Amino acid sequence: MNLRLQSWMPWIFFTSFFPFGAIFPYLVEDLQNKGIVELGLLLTLPSLMSLFAAPLWGILADWLGRWSIVLRLATFVASVGLWILLSFGLEWAFTGMLLYSIGLAPLTPITDALALESVAEEPEKYGGLRLWGSIGYMVGVLSVAGIQYFYPVSALMIGFVMTALFALMAWAIPEPHQVQKTDLRKGLDLVIRNKTLLWILACSAVHFSVHLANSNFLVVHLHSLNLGNIWVAISMAVGIIVEVMILGMSKKLLERWTAVELFQTAAGLAIFRWIAMAVFTSPGLIVLTQASHGLSFGLFWVAAIYLVKEHTPTEAKATGQSLLAASVGGVGASVGVYMASVIVEHFDTVTMYWASAGVALIAYLMTRKIQ
Repeated sequence: MNLRLQSWMPWIFFTSFFPFGAIFPYLVEDLQNKGIVELGLLLTLPSLMSLFAAPLWGILADWLGRWSIVLRLATFVASVGLWILLSFGLEWAFTGMLLYSIGLAPLTPITDALALESVAEEPEKYGGLRLWGSIGYMVGVLSVAGIQYFYPVSALMIGFVMTALFALMAWAIPEPHQVQKTDLRKGLDLVIRNKTLLWILACSAVHFSVHLANSNFLVVHLHSLNLGNIWVAISMAVGIIVEVMILGMSKKLLERWTAVELFQTAAGLAIFRWIAMAVFTSPGLIVLTQASHGLSFGLFWVAAIYLVKEHTPTEAKATGQSLLAASVGGVGASVGVYMASVIVEHFDTVTMYWASAGVALIAYLMTRKIQ
């Protein structure tokens, strides 16, 4: 067990996830304020880069055996992308978002892989480390709402500052002792041949496909109900508090139930979550519904990380987590966000949530086939 790396993980998770909470819940609003009307492509770029760039970053990390180097390079690229997005006009928006998305792609899978290495002998402790990412995300969401109450600062600016801070911190992150250059070709061949792993990735993609859509369009939905950004922050914060509690209980949950059972429970709960979002209009009920995010996402993430680790060969540890990021944040999120943008453009967010409930039902049925 790498105790030095383990002591760093709460800071790594908190600082890397803070910009996510500061940027993504308010991204639609910030892009609209810059005069950008066609949002579909820009909003799907982070997901598309998770699909195409995350596996490449993961392969590079496994080949080099130096995961922290990948984090340093990736966060630098992400910082440059955000700086371009903030500093230049509409004609540079695509370039800025593209670079940010490329740099963003490996952050979650590599930090997850580092956390799993730091608790290699007791993987059930992963949740106790990962919850600091959820706390960072929540603080990012609340910080934007709080700062904007006093100062007219864009969420992108706040996210840029924290991303740049993490880029500096990445230079001090210790390398896990266990990681060495591996037979990556053998590892990739084993991954491709593992039908159970591929089905887990497919289930993860379908289940998660509407989660990012909700994050991107929650502000639009609440504005349509005449609710301000403070309700966006409160509702998301409540959900993340529950998520933190679930992650903190991950060891006990995995001791009592199998990872497959946790995955199935998460998928089933998501059906009722999206139905409730389509039906409820009062801020109190919406906050209560968003609290269920902590269950539907927390249980899913604990289960998915554990299942992918169990079915990924040692020759491709970072690659396995990167493939999870590609399926969840790439295939699932890109399709989900794009379809959500089309539905909202032609109908409304209520229709989007009804469609989300249908997708959640499909995901639940798929999880019943996991062996």
